[in-house]
Amino acid sequence: MDANTLVTVTLCVTGLLVIASVVYHPVIIFTTVTISICISRYWRIFFRSRVVCKNKIIAITGCDSGFGYGLAQFLDRAGCTVIAGCLYPDKDGAQNLKRCCSEKLCIIELDVTSNQSVKSYFNNVQTICGEIGLWGLVNNAGMQYFGEIEFLPMEYFQRNMDVNYFGMVRMCQASIPMLRRTKGRIINITSVLGLYAVKYRATYSPTKFAAEVFSDILRREMKKFDISVAIVEPGDFGDVTNVQQAEVIRHQNDYAWNQCSDEVRNFYTEDYIKTIGLKHSYNKQKAFNNNIDYVLQTIDDALFSKQPKTRYLVDGRGYTFDKYCWAARFAPFVPDCVLDTIVERYL
Repeated sequence: MDANTLVTVTLCVTGLLVIASVVYHPVIIFTTVTISICISRYWRIFFRSRVVCKNKIIAITGCDSGFGYGLAQFLDRAGCTVIAGCLYPDKDGAQNLKRCCSEKLCIIELDVTSNQSVKSYFNNVQTICGEIGLWGLVNNAGMQYFGEIEFLPMEYFQRNMDVNYFGMVRMCQASIPMLRRTKGRIINITSVLGLYAVKYRATYSPTKFAAEVFSDILRREMKKFDISVAIVEPGDFGDVTNVQQAEVIRHQNDYAWNQCSDEVRNFYTEDYIKTIGLKHSYNKQKAFNNNIDYVLQTIDDALFSKQPKTRYLVDGRGYTFDKYCWAARFAPFVPDCVLDTIVERYL
């Protein structure tokens, strides 16, 4: 029995149980709901069919650290040929990656904000691929700033959009001709914060909202070429990526304070502006010990499942209960006034 047949049978049985539960007993309702949740969440793990991943060529952006760094190692161990795009190929992140991976891994300098750099990267990718062709592109490169809209400099908004959104667009445009030949995969890493808004992320969340919509449009346009497009939406993993490093946030906050007008400084203290992101970072570091394994497994499914999902919301594994992801699941059904209160108090 294949996965589709199994799911169809399960849904039919579940439907019958629902009907029976109305007539008979509340216990059946609980059993039905439990079975439905388990099947929807875990059937892909046990019954999914996959394409062969060995020797598949995968291009990944943002491999200096975080998800990209971990994914390059994960896919290298699986036998893929990884073309790791690194902003700083001569620094520790890229050099450590080279040491811990096989000789198949290729590290190429890549700045996703530069048209010339993206062009040069794919010229190298084409040379490496040869007749085999490029199977997958993982758009992972990203960054963020913290702070309230009033005192963030305009260049922060522009820089965040250029990296997180326009960088993704550049990479997709350049890769489509290669992926068309292999009927390959595009995986765009967005964020749970691209599904609803919280405070202090005015430069970041709009880039992820834009990436979500762009990915939906791209998916529909690529269907005629049999190119699969999937969105991976990580939850609260900020403590294991570079986006919430204390030193980076401190530098950003110092610069923001120096750019503030006198009027803004009269309403916000220096301590408030300079510690707003740091407090968030320190609280995350103390709250839990996270890891990115579940994110890597999710990207693996999007790359190699014969029936990948269009989007994957990935709960932070350090939490038993990832409040950000659960807020995203319920946000479409909650009135704005209620959601605003929840965000203010708990997120």
